[in-house]
Amino acid sequence: MEQNIQNNKINHIYIHIPFCLKKCSYCSFYSKAGKINQRYFDALKREIDNYQKKYEIEVKTLYFGGGTPSLVEPNLIQSIINLFDFKQDCELTIEANPITITEDYAHKISKTKINRISLGVQSFRDNELSLLGRIHNSKDVKNAYNFLRNSGIKNISLDLMYGLPFQKKTDI
Repeated sequence: MEQNIQNNKINHIYIHIPFCLKKCSYCSFYSKAGKINQRYFDALKREIDNYQKKYEIEVKTLYFGGGTPSLVEPNLIQSIINLFDFKQDCELTIEANPITITEDYAHKISKTKINRISLGVQSFRDNELSLLGRIHNSKDVKNAYNFLRNSGIKNISLDLMYGLPFQKKTDI
């Protein structure tokens, strides 16, 4: 957990979920391909408890990044969210790989307090996705977006990359 500490108060929290289906070659964040490790979440909960004892926490933003946080079951994400008190409306974001967003997942995540999805699209061009070693294609992106919208999620951001090898200005 990273924090913005000012006057012993934490307002903005980033929680890193280091698990991925596949490690992308361009990614410099710590992540590991493989299954979700429950010990990580037990340690994360202890770390949150330690911070709550030391600092005043008034959450304005909570961001689950990675890795691929959308690999984590929504009920486990909600159990982490439940550890915090929210005194105001705030933005709760989870990063998602389009391949992990099924209709069922979208429905379940919409039942949590998550109110923003950051969809790791990278490109709408299949040849560029292949070049990047991504495991989704442009059709998966459209399906994921529609599943999220149809489940009632209105705040969806799309992460896109530009300046890729062989990419032309007309491609972006």
